Amino acid sequence: MNRARHCITFRMYCLAGLWLMGALLLTTVPARAQLDGRIGHTALPTVGRNTGISHLELFPYRMISDEQVLFGDFRGFISNEGRPGGNLGGGFRFLEPMEIFVLGVNGYYDVDSTTSKLYQQVGFGLEALTRFGGVTSNFYFPVGNDDQTLLQHRSNGRFEGNRILFDNLLLQGQAMRGVDVALSLFVPGEFAQEHQIEVTSGWYQFQASNTENINGFRIQVDGEIVPSVNAQVAVTSDEYFGPNVSLGLSWRFGNQGLPENGLERQLRRFVDRNYNVIVKERAESGTDIPLINPLTGQEYVVRHVSSAAIAGAGTAESPFASIAAAQGAGADVIFVHGSSTINESITLAEGQMLLGAGAEHTLIDEVFGDILIPEDVSGGNVPTLINSAFNAITMNNNSRLSGFNITNSNGASIVAQGIEDFVISDITINNPTGFGLFLDDVDGGELRNITINDGHSDGVHIRNVDGELQIANLVVNDAAGHGVRIQGGQGRIVFTENLTVDNALGTGFSVADLFTTTVVVDDQGTVNPDDDELEITEGTVIVENLVINAADGMVGVELNSNEGFIGFGQVDITTSNASALQVNATDRFFVGAGTLTSTNAPTVDVANSLVDIRLQSLFADGGAHGIRLVDAEGRLVVFGEGTAGSGGSIKNTDVAILMQDSEQLAVQAMNFDNNNVIAQIQDSLHFELASSVVTNTQTQFIDALNLRTLSVTGTEFVNNMLTADTGILFATDEIGTFVSRFNDNTVTQGPRRLFHATTLAGGTGAGLNYEFEANAISLTQLNGVAAGLDWTGTLQAFVNNNLITGTEGSQTAIDFVAGDTNNNAIFDIRQNGIRLDGQNSTGISIDSGAPMIAQANQNLIQLNGLNSIGMRYSGTKGSTFNLNQNEIVDFAGGGTGILFPTVFDGSDIFLNSNILDFSANNVFVDRGIIVNAVGGVDNPKINFQSNQNNLIIDASTLFSVPVDSGTGQLIINGNIVQ
Repeated sequence: MNRARHCITFRMYCLAGLWLMGALLLTTVPARAQLDGRIGHTALPTVGRNTGISHLELFPYRMISDEQVLFGDFRGFISNEGRPGGNLGGGFRFLEPMEIFVLGVNGYYDVDSTTSKLYQQVGFGLEALTRFGGVTSNFYFPVGNDDQTLLQHRSNGRFEGNRILFDNLLLQGQAMRGVDVALSLFVPGEFAQEHQIEVTSGWYQFQASNTENINGFRIQVDGEIVPSVNAQVAVTSDEYFGPNVSLGLSWRFGNQGLPENGLERQLRRFVDRNYNVIVKERAESGTDIPLINPLTGQEYVVRHVSSAAIAGAGTAESPFASIAAAQGAGADVIFVHGSSTINESITLAEGQMLLGAGAEHTLIDEVFGDILIPEDVSGGNVPTLINSAFNAITMNNNSRLSGFNITNSNGASIVAQGIEDFVISDITINNPTGFGLFLDDVDGGELRNITINDGHSDGVHIRNVDGELQIANLVVNDAAGHGVRIQGGQGRIVFTENLTVDNALGTGFSVADLFTTTVVVDDQGTVNPDDDELEITEGTVIVENLVINAADGMVGVELNSNEGFIGFGQVDITTSNASALQVNATDRFFVGAGTLTSTNAPTVDVANSLVDIRLQSLFADGGAHGIRLVDAEGRLVVFGEGTAGSGGSIKNTDVAILMQDSEQLAVQAMNFDNNNVIAQIQDSLHFELASSVVTNTQTQFIDALNLRTLSVTGTEFVNNMLTADTGILFATDEIGTFVSRFNDNTVTQGPRRLFHATTLAGGTGAGLNYEFEANAISLTQLNGVAAGLDWTGTLQAFVNNNLITGTEGSQTAIDFVAGDTNNNAIFDIRQNGIRLDGQNSTGISIDSGAPMIAQANQNLIQLNGLNSIGMRYSGTKGSTFNLNQNEIVDFAGGGTGILFPTVFDGSDIFLNSNILDFSANNVFVDRGIIVNAVGGVDNPKINFQSNQNNLIIDASTLFSVPVDSGTGQLIINGNIVQ
């Protein structure tokens, strides 16, 4: 071994020397850098592989004068099965002084995984090339792990006495060192020379320890089909790989043309060597191999038990009659035969396994890894442990329990306490007096495929886990206590695959009192505390897929007083007269997806917790609330699935959604029916209602106080007879910045005042961004208002693309009041369609005690009631009014097109391309553009500006402004009237 290592080291030094020599030449002799390459495919088996390969080769080189070349060679290849390999190398060639031969040396490092295992080798080659052909030789030396198992098959597992035996077949692959030598000649003749046809014959030998040598020969013909496209046919034959014919096709590329023939062409010839590491396979078989216990290093001792036995020796042929007898005899594995019924309480020894026939069991062999042990030849059903006097099974360190029914235990069915590294699998527990599973202060536990039925206490009780615990495919049915209860601990508990709890008379899944510890670690070993780090260990519970059908009055999931993290991937929880999800004082809680359903209680009830809850759907019917968030950080989102109603429903509640001192709540594609209030919100950050349907609401849609952002979009409000004056009230009594958004909604038979934002005492000075866009609103009550606000503070209001209709008297489509403040109030009202049928109605009304920038463009207002007003603007501070391309039509008479009750000194009024049409009724007095008063100082002035005509049809009064109060220009009916 040392000799081989020294040889390899010597070769590596040689390669390094060659590269160093080349580098020195490069620094002393003028050179030109170029690149050749080729890409191709070689089909059919050949020496070293049983399939074809596709390959790519890059051949960078530097010509040193015209007689020397230093080159690199980088090859990558992949087999037809998709297994890769590569060759990394380089070399040096030079024309000897007599200019007869090109002499060369090269070295390579090869990797090859085409056999499914990774093999490595180093190699070098020698070349002597002439105009007529050449002689080449290559030497290959494996490195690293050169003898590996390619395939392993274990069979014929069986019990014999107290042992487990099996047979084994190995397919080993050993990389071989070797050499090949080849002589090549260019075929004479015009055609052959035109296509560079070359014939090569050679010999190869590969050898390795403990196997016969491989000796063979190779004959190969190469030639160009057309310039740069090369074809190859090779025949090889040896006693191991056999006779083979391979076909190759490749395309050569580069940034410098290749000489037609001669020694310069040979200087740039690709190196002729193997792509693959040569691996020889051999089969090794073994019979009657005993399983070795890795804990003891000895053969597994298996004691057999059968309740049908009278007495025996504990062998497969003569089993014991009791588990106690097997334990007394000493056993690594106690194997209980099928259909046995055992009446015992059992405490397993350390490292001991209790396995029942009828289930699949795998043991770990010290050498061969996982081994599937044989089935019970006697057949029968899974054995049963019945009527144990105390706890049925008590686990121990490194113990294992698998393949049993445990029935009528007079205590807990399975207990694991203060132990680590245990396995419980394929167990059905029926009617235990105590817990089905009791796990206390454990670490490294693995449980899977467990069903617990009809327990008299908790199905699974877990406490004080500070290590790792994994549970897969757990089912708990009809527990008298909690389905699964977790108390305390700072460990990590993971439920994979499915966790199902049905009809538990306690909480379906309960977690309480997880905790987190923080320890200062002096990881640098210094007295300086600045380089210390904090090591945080937090309690963690993760459930991949949780399904709960709770008993009447029982909570689905209850989380209380938890530090650390609790996360559910997918949930499907159904409860009646209790919450599906109840979270209190929990640091971090996550739900990735799922559905929650409850009756007569909040489906989600969160208090004093940080949550990220994402649901496809939520259903709540009856009770005080459907969703309740109090002091909740994070977010609750119901997404739906993109179709109407796919987000679920909340109906028959007092307040469908209660949100207090919380961060984010958004619901989408939900139905709300027969609730008193849809949402009651206070001191929260964000609430969103989207793409939903609201029907038969009795009191109010939304009552929001100090909500930073309200968004209602894409929602239909139908058949709601509200007792409250305002459908959606957005109010604040504190300073801050607020957003209220009501967009793309449809409202029929709504409240008197639909959407209203207001500042209360304490809220003066708050900022508001108000949006009311793309809605279809039907006002059906006297004095009705669609979009309203009464705000004192910085204000931006955008009302665009709405269709608003009204049928009763004294209605106002848009009614805005800005309080007395020096902050600007901006109103942008565009492209709305308004039709009001009742008398004394107003399309747009704005009263501002703040400086105002009011824009109203391209609105269509139709007045069908007497004494109505199209637009009304009143301001007590200097303002700008920009009213363009609006059309106001009065069908009833007595109307006013645009009314300014009061305008402050210095205000600008822009009026362009407006149409005011009173032609439908000439009985009453109609007024066009009216300014009642201009105030602010002595001799106040306001400035009119028009550069486009305003058309006023059949008005009794076209225009009116107090005497000497107007300046500028106003164009009406083609005339300058101001």
